[in-house]
Amino acid sequence: MTHERLKQLLYKVQSSGIRHIDGDIIIDSGVFKNVSKDPAAFDNSPLRPYNASPDGFLVNFSTIGIKSYPLNDDQANLTYTPKLANYALPSIINTRSASCGQARYSLAPEWQAKQLVLNTQLPNSCQEHSFYVAYPDAKDFAARVITAKWQELGNTLSGNVITQEAPYITTKNTKSAHGLAALPISPLPIVSYPSLNLTQQIYDINHFSNNVMTEQVALSIGVYDKVDNKTLDKAISNSHSLYQFGTPTATSYPVALQTINQWWQTNLSTPPPHLTNGSGLCRDCTITAANLSELLTYAYSHPSFNAYVNSLGIAGVSGTITAHSERLPESAAIGRAWIKTGTLNNVTSMAGYVKGLSGQDYVVVGLINSEQAHNAYTARPVLDAMLDWTAQH
Repeated sequence: MTHERLKQLLYKVQSSGIRHIDGDIIIDSGVFKNVSKDPAAFDNSPLRPYNASPDGFLVNFSTIGIKSYPLNDDQANLTYTPKLANYALPSIINTRSASCGQARYSLAPEWQAKQLVLNTQLPNSCQEHSFYVAYPDAKDFAARVITAKWQELGNTLSGNVITQEAPYITTKNTKSAHGLAALPISPLPIVSYPSLNLTQQIYDINHFSNNVMTEQVALSIGVYDKVDNKTLDKAISNSHSLYQFGTPTATSYPVALQTINQWWQTNLSTPPPHLTNGSGLCRDCTITAANLSELLTYAYSHPSFNAYVNSLGIAGVSGTITAHSERLPESAAIGRAWIKTGTLNNVTSMAGYVKGLSGQDYVVVGLINSEQAHNAYTARPVLDAMLDWTAQH
């Protein structure tokens, strides 16, 4: 949930007549189990947004946006989105003579117990500049943002925002029940605020390579697989949350990945890919060109194909394949290929669809692996040529 949508949700609560909460706001994040990860494991850069962990109640990708505005030759003003309650964020930063290119990663941010510390000065060439920093604790981040948004609306809260990590349905009848579990079941929520639909979600995922969103969707597959078809159809047809029909069964990566494997074995003939999580930044996940091409061919004939293909970037126009026109200005694939790219230190890849000049549609997949990071980068023109050649046919 982005911070804008969170504010809209809280505004609906306010509009229902609630302006003061005499007690706590309780977050039920128990739908996902054991999904947090070491944010430094991928590339030792734990505060980069793409390393954020999924969560059962993820707010704004656990990421804060920082915008700088130059004040004079020596300082810049800083603003933050979203705000964090009871947490000090510096409003002024000193500047230094340097290129702005790597500013977002060169400020050496440090999330201390009660304040954010920026350990390096901002390059003075940045002018107005936006950069993003991931917060290390998804649950604490959500609590601080909810508190700040509730107060921004002019509302009050006598208690705290706390997290209920154990699923409500498994604790509500126990003697040690607390939080949500200690409350009687309400027949309907006071306010319901459904997520954006999957078509909108996958557009953002594929256009902006949002890895934590990908993980949220992958984990959710394990949730929906446990719901009976009648309840699922009712929720979808009425744009309702599954929570209106009882708390969904908690899921985890083993459950979600087993569901994906079972679907693959039922619908496709190639062996399932090896997955350990749902992120594109996975060094121990493996997939073959045959896997991807069969999956893309299956999707091509699916009733929801238009929603899927429109989520992909258009070569030379949008998404992660925008720069294709810069690398190959005369490419026949510009405007005729719907592609998702992938890049790791030793891997570069493209996959998707190309409409040839003949009118024929093609599935294209290119995966290049190398032991040397430089070789993977310099191999990108080979994949550009693959798109161009395919589009000419």
